[in-house]
Amino acid sequence: MPLSFHKHAWELRGFPRPESLDYLRRVGVTYVVVDAERLSEPRLEVLEQALDLHLLAMEHGLRIYRLDKQPRP
Repeated sequence: MPLSFHKHAWELRGFPRPESLDYLRRVGVTYVVVDAERLSEPRLEVLEQALDLHLLAMEHGLRIYRLDKQPRP
């Protein structure tokens, strides 16, 4: 397991909160794949309201989002 795994896991523990989206931007992420079946209902609701993520495709519980380059105000 690469050393970066634990850092990424720590920084993304609150996904999709704004802090975790900012971290993804800092490391150069532009697209996010989410296994929606593994997220709790409250977290799915936050995901659906995240203005910086744009749903591109959905199939079999997997969702692909585009992450804005800059956070929305």
